[in-house]
Amino acid sequence: MRKTLTLLGVAAAAILLAVQSKPQLADKAQKFAMWFAEASTEFPDKDTTVFEATGNPVHGYSRDQNLEFSSLSMNGTLHKAKGGALLLRKGTMTGNVSVTVTDQNGTSKFTSAKASIEDDGETADVVVPGAFTFTSQHTGDTGRRDLTLTGTQATFKLKSLAVKDENPLVSATVSGPVKVTVTQVDAKGKQTLYTLTGADLTMRAEGDDKVVSITGGVHVTSEGEADAEHSGFLGTMDVSAATITMDKDHKIKKISTKGNPGTGSIRDKDGG
Repeated sequence: MRKTLTLLGVAAAAILLAVQSKPQLADKAQKFAMWFAEASTEFPDKDTTVFEATGNPVHGYSRDQNLEFSSLSMNGTLHKAKGGALLLRKGTMTGNVSVTVTDQNGTSKFTSAKASIEDDGETADVVVPGAFTFTSQHTGDTGRRDLTLTGTQATFKLKSLAVKDENPLVSATVSGPVKVTVTQVDAKGKQTLYTLTGADLTMRAEGDDKVVSITGGVHVTSEGEADAEHSGFLGTMDVSAATITMDKDHKIKKISTKGNPGTGSIRDKDGG
């Protein structure tokens, strides 16, 4: 049975309704909070809240899930964890969607017209049914890495959002045209730019490595200042399919290709 927001504090002891510039749905510790213009809620049991909300935008955060979100409308399910914190178990967002996840060394952000999230406490699925942009910025002992991925639709599987990890991405399936750019700046300030384009892309984690498979008019370029300790791939390549293994810093370790025909060039450390 749907209840209005004026009954929210009575119907669910774990949820506070704070009157600010817009209504706020939050747990007592403010580990989860959401702002909106209008909303309806249901309470199937004492630990579950089902909601629908609209706003300009709907926006909020889940501190225990390292998550921030924003969209014009949103519906989903909240779960009250031990200790009383609210967690977003399911959420579907529509209109100017922005989802930001913070991990151990930086942030990852999805922007699109529509997206859904489902986090069961073990893994989290992010499904983007239309064109999107994914960006991430990470800084560590080896330097800084900025990544941008664009495509026409995608499914991403991550470790649970409640787990901060250096490499939270478990797998991805992306339909294209797909474009990936990675700018890597090492601890000495040397910069390398990787660009990868193709029709379709899949990615899976193997330990600390990421294995990327891309098909359909694949073009790979890598240019910049080679590192004497870890030069990686520098050059260009045009093939019909490629499987690329990257280390945890997204430097290319290995490339396996299929031509038709295949062409390419590799540059030495001295630029030759």
